[in-house]
Amino acid sequence: PLTRDDARASMNRFLTALHEADICRHDRANLDDRGERSVVYLADGARAVVYHASSALRYVSGLAPFQAPWQRPEEMPALVRQLEQAAQRIDIGAWVGERGSLAFERLWQTRARGSDRDQKLSDTLLVRATGAWRHAVGEIPVLGAASVALRLAGDGTVDALALNIRHSDAEVLDSAPVLEAELAARQLAERLASVLGKSKDSLPDDVVQSAMMRFGYLDLGKRKAQRVLAPAYVAQIVL
Repeated sequence: PLTRDDARASMNRFLTALHEADICRHDRANLDDRGERSVVYLADGARAVVYHASSALRYVSGLAPFQAPWQRPEEMPALVRQLEQAAQRIDIGAWVGERGSLAFERLWQTRARGSDRDQKLSDTLLVRATGAWRHAVGEIPVLGAASVALRLAGDGTVDALALNIRHSDAEVLDSAPVLEAELAARQLAERLASVLGKSKDSLPDDVVQSAMMRFGYLDLGKRKAQRVLAPAYVAQIVL
């Protein structure tokens, strides 16, 4: 976990990056220690948070939820381009470490519409566009929450930014042969069967479905300390 000095240094670096990208002013950075995290309150209602266990960082602007929507519909490629331009301005790649890289992974769109007293609906507005990037170390992805999440308003304002990138050294602590995906899937199925087999009622064969299986480093989340990133197969099962 971060010491108070480490938290202050990480926060200062984060705020400096935001300031240099003209996202927020940071003429003062007084950390308010909240136990598992420290918070800095900024101008215009904005705030920034650093989580002590993981060194994850988050910035939220002071914009109201429906403030500054897009004035016209935007195609997905145009939204992705705007998000990538904002990410380049902040230089999010500077946070990934010596052997790390970032790749754009997904786009979310937040839309809203209203109605008057006569229940007449307004046109749907695009309120926010959120992009997610995945961190990889030596070409192996770091699984878990989005490594970087950037949310834009319609006027180009960065409404929120989250950096969930754990610092990693270039040193390799250990290595081991990687199981073939087919063998790993079989072992996962056997373990699942042993757990479900303890139930009083047997499940039909079509009830259990595999939604996803990926190989990568597993990040335990921003509130968990984690000394080592070890690769593993992660499967999602739908019942």
